[in-house]
Amino acid sequence: IAMEHGIKELRLKQTTRTVEWLQKHGTCIDNIRAGPSIIQYAGRGAFATRRLALNEVVAPVPLIHLSNRTLMEEYEIATIRDNKGNVQYKAQDKTRARSYQLMMNYCFGHPESSLLLSPYGYTTSLVNHASGNKTNVKLRWADPQYSNHHPEWLLKTVGQLNEKYSAVLAFEFVAIRDIEEGDEILMDYGPEWEKAWQEHVQSWNADNFISVE
Repeated sequence: IAMEHGIKELRLKQTTRTVEWLQKHGTCIDNIRAGPSIIQYAGRGAFATRRLALNEVVAPVPLIHLSNRTLMEEYEIATIRDNKGNVQYKAQDKTRARSYQLMMNYCFGHPESSLLLSPYGYTTSLVNHASGNKTNVKLRWADPQYSNHHPEWLLKTVGQLNEKYSAVLAFEFVAIRDIEEGDEILMDYGPEWEKAWQEHVQSWNADNFISVE
């Protein structure tokens, strides 16, 4: 097909599915939409576009695996000029990170592992934190029948994942109670995140804030 009609026709054929196929293998990605969060200072959030029942899959969460979390570290940069005026930029101290890239806030990981899992599903990065009875979804490994999740990769080492250049892991958000249309989708990030957030709020200094506007 590619030789006779071009790559566009090939991709169209590869990605076009029948209604029957979609009913058997597909997953809805329009159960949630973006909107202003009901949580103060949270910015945007994800909201249900329809009623979602207990145990229903709310949204797929495909993941990009990063085997070395130090890729997210940022360092103080020194500007070096040689006698010809050429400029080089080098980290001043690679033993101590100044901060982390903003993307780090959206990744899943474990404190005893270098592995990070970065979600890239539609609107799923906007699911905010809540605890107690305000929470309405949880995370679980995705069903391989309806996602790009390959469970056999959970048994691989971080080194083996590092050699894999395509996405092979995925989560899914699942309703832990009935969710009504318009409800904000909220997940418990866990006690460690809650503790870190409270420390951030207490140490926040508005004088050091620079708006992007």
